[in-house]
Amino acid sequence: MAALIFRRPMNGQNALPYADWLEDYGEPIVVFAVGRQDDEYRFAHVERFDSFDDNGLTEIRAIELAERFDFTRIFAQSEHDILRAAQLREWLGVPGQSYESALAYRDKVAMKTLARAGGVDVPDFAPLQTPLDLYRFAGEHGFPCVVKPRTGAGARGIQVLRSMGELKRFLERPLPHHTMVEAYVDGTIFHVDGLTENGRVVFCSPSLYVLSCLSFQDGLSTGSVLLDPSQALGRRLVDAAKRLIAALPAAPHIAFHAELFIDKNDRVLLCEVACRPGGSRTADPMEVAYGLNMYEQWVRRSFGLPIELPPPRPWFSVGRLMIPPRQGRLRSLPARPPFDWIIDYRPNSASGQTWNDPDFCTAHVASFIFSGRDSDEAEARLWQLDRWFRQRIDWEDIPVRRHA
Repeated sequence: MAALIFRRPMNGQNALPYADWLEDYGEPIVVFAVGRQDDEYRFAHVERFDSFDDNGLTEIRAIELAERFDFTRIFAQSEHDILRAAQLREWLGVPGQSYESALAYRDKVAMKTLARAGGVDVPDFAPLQTPLDLYRFAGEHGFPCVVKPRTGAGARGIQVLRSMGELKRFLERPLPHHTMVEAYVDGTIFHVDGLTENGRVVFCSPSLYVLSCLSFQDGLSTGSVLLDPSQALGRRLVDAAKRLIAALPAAPHIAFHAELFIDKNDRVLLCEVACRPGGSRTADPMEVAYGLNMYEQWVRRSFGLPIELPPPRPWFSVGRLMIPPRQGRLRSLPARPPFDWIIDYRPNSASGQTWNDPDFCTAHVASFIFSGRDSDEAEARLWQLDRWFRQRIDWEDIPVRRHA
């Protein structure tokens, strides 16, 4: 018997140290990897792929190796492999999250249909098969409206259409495959992160997006700060996340990253939810504040190993800030900021590296983890840090490359 792990590089985050976290796991571990890591010698078998997505034999190879290793666990760390792992579990009869449950967290039309049926408020939405579907939705619900991939991640491919003119320009190209549209929500966006056991939330942490996942489209940074879960706003968001998890098909053990709006009418509405920890260092503030590594606890829980939920501790806020690239050549990054509330500064670019404008929210040249006595102070520090950094980063303009 053995376990199979799908392992990908993580943007802006260190590789997950499976060999350390699963040292007390009693079965051999097989790793399918994109890229190479230093701990590979500690696994029973490793196979490397240029891509899981562009190689149609990935799943076939897993089935072939199952005859040799008899897999009893299949784990995927990336949202892009959640459905792949669920399909293999069902094919091989391996326990874990079902395809039905994985699909509810991956396909946003299925997700919002189930959430609405379970009593969770969601914006008006519709799947898009033809341009007429989009035209009809805009006629019924007005502008702005948001077009997004049904199984996208990292805010890649999201278009906010603010007028009929923008809609028509959008449709001058073929309608992207597997797309949906939803009403634009005018309000504040939050994220709630947690761990579940058989559909029951066992840990939950709310946060405010100070700069949202779509900020990169305007050249702005992305960032959030933890909210106190014992205060009224935090309790409200945690309760909404629990209702959402209850509305979706249960799984034995998942981590979740839910994005929620509070609109101008004070309604909590679902943006989307994923069954994995939030990316782009979303988990790092929780580790600082609560002493809980979301990824480690998710991995160990998924492998049936004991975990430790954090004991109560004095509450303070922690935030993260991601600085996006821009079209140009990076001459230099600032040295460490002169603020004693900076917990971690992580450059993500070498001097002389050429960048394009970002097309997804996790693209960044630097990231920060910082603290505040409460969420208000953390938010003020986020803005201060963002201003300080942008005044000191040095870019060289270069001509935009045009395709022939």
